[in-house]
Amino acid sequence: MIDMTALWREDAEEDEIIATYQHLIDTGQAWHLEGHVGRTAMRLIEDGLCTLGPTRVKDYWGNTVPAITDVVPGSKGSAEYAAARKGE
Repeated sequence: MIDMTALWREDAEEDEIIATYQHLIDTGQAWHLEGHVGRTAMRLIEDGLCTLGPTRVKDYWGNTVPAITDVVPGSKGSAEYAAARKGE
């Protein structure tokens, strides 16, 4: 169960926050909430802590956010990139 309050709670654990952002990315909601949420989601993808979602979505402004299957394995947003960044 995803606890959306983890995004704003001071006592939220890092793993809980990352899981919440991954859920928002997977559902496409990250790109339709306040700007801070989308920017943080993108930073987590770039840092390899989250991956792109399973489907391509349009953000609030009409820009396309690629699906995980749209990117080359090993590139930002892919599972391989995230695994490499986490040291797996």
